[in-house]
Amino acid sequence: MRLITITCLSAVLGMQLACSPTAEPAPSPVEEASSDESAGLQTEDEAEAEPEDLDSLEDLEDLEDLSDVEVDRNILSVDITIPASFFEGQDPQDIVDAAEQQGIREVTVNPDGSVSYRMSRAQHRELLVELRDSITENLDEMVAEFNSVQAISHNDDLTEFDLIVDRPAYEDSFDSFAIFGVAVSAGYYQLFSGTDADSYRAVVNTVDVDTDETFATFVAPDDWEE
Repeated sequence: MRLITITCLSAVLGMQLACSPTAEPAPSPVEEASSDESAGLQTEDEAEAEPEDLDSLEDLEDLEDLSDVEVDRNILSVDITIPASFFEGQDPQDIVDAAEQQGIREVTVNPDGSVSYRMSRAQHRELLVELRDSITENLDEMVAEFNSVQAISHNDDLTEFDLIVDRPAYEDSFDSFAIFGVAVSAGYYQLFSGTDADSYRAVVNTVDVDTDETFATFVAPDDWEE
């Protein structure tokens, strides 16, 4: 279940990037049934509540791959090098052709499979605008996807977010997985804007819609490393 798809990078760079909120440690598993006949069975409510990709770590892997993105700002151009993992299964010539169709004239498929783009500063600004718009649109989709989430707001540089929720419904569900979609989205924007991988930081506050109380805060990537 991929909830955040960064479509603008596919359009601008001829590649596909995606992230999904899937990596929060799951709640303690239901105790095993005492008899062989009941072992492995779930109640109907449990089956409905469990996310389809509860065990997936795709968002963590995406963020680790993003840490290898390199962005160099020159006087008249911007160089972006994206790791090979984002181009698995793609023909190198198709990568070059897709970039050139978007007006990016300098694209190099490196021996290690990574791809380097040189674009004008104007193209880089456009990429960031489209990326920001795509993230905002997909955050709105997350609000519709997670029943307890009422709204998601953020600051200008996409480093801090407020996840505004119906607290009782939130705590009685798996909707906390929304945090990871938000944090990885922030990672895409910050790293492609030129933030050093070691400086990437996203703060996601979980706020009670009724009391305006922040009752939980998640900091990426620090809390992922625990």
